[in-house]
Amino acid sequence: MEKAKNVIDVDFTKHENAMVKRFNHPEELRDTGFRHLKAILSDAQKHQPCRYYALPYAADQAMHVLLLDNLFVHRISEQLFGDDHLIAHDPFPPEGPQRVTAWDNTRAALAAAGIEMPTYDEAVSAKDAGPFTPEGCWLWVEPLAA
Repeated sequence: MEKAKNVIDVDFTKHENAMVKRFNHPEELRDTGFRHLKAILSDAQKHQPCRYYALPYAADQAMHVLLLDNLFVHRISEQLFGDDHLIAHDPFPPEGPQRVTAWDNTRAALAAAGIEMPTYDEAVSAKDAGPFTPEGCWLWVEPLAA
């Protein structure tokens, strides 16, 4: 794997294909999920470490595919954030105001990529928020102990 400086330089093709062919997700969900995930990772490069992002449904599904390839996640963590950092995923984040803050961080990351996202309250109260359904999982860049 070549050294990547930016998320746009990372080759996610294998994982994008697997999301449809192996895990039976629709192509639209895959495309949306990886577009959102790349925007979040790009924002994390500017704000790392420990800026929490609440993953909306589509991005969370893309992240779950990546997590099945833990060596890939380890390698892109090193490439994008340095040898002493790891892209982390938490399926059990805390409740309360931190959840809204993490959602707002995600909204800002997507807005920087030209993607409009509902507020947390709008997404939670929507009957169908589509790719923005709040899954509850979080992503952040974790500094590793020396």
